[in-house]
Amino acid sequence: MNCKIYDTLKNHFLRNIDFYVGYNVRILRSVRNVETPALARELGFTIAEFESCEAGRKRSSAKSLFLLSTIWSVAPSAFFTHFDEAIADGMTPYDD
Repeated sequence: MNCKIYDTLKNHFLRNIDFYVGYNVRILRSVRNVETPALARELGFTIAEFESCEAGRKRSSAKSLFLLSTIWSVAPSAFFTHFDEAIADGMTPYDD
């Protein structure tokens, strides 16, 4: 595969996975009625940093996802739920 095409596909995939992880964090936070400032503080983020993670503009670290899964008693895989189906359906927020 052409390296330029591979890099484009890889970047597209990574941007989308960041979006879906952030989306799932936002859904889980909303369902639990947890306010952004309180959760950001607990994770050691500023509010802006946490909001960037939820929006998919900043990548959530494995450490943050592990802490969230522990706090909320969910499997770490909960943050990746439905990502593969969304990609298969072509529902991506960053269509190039």
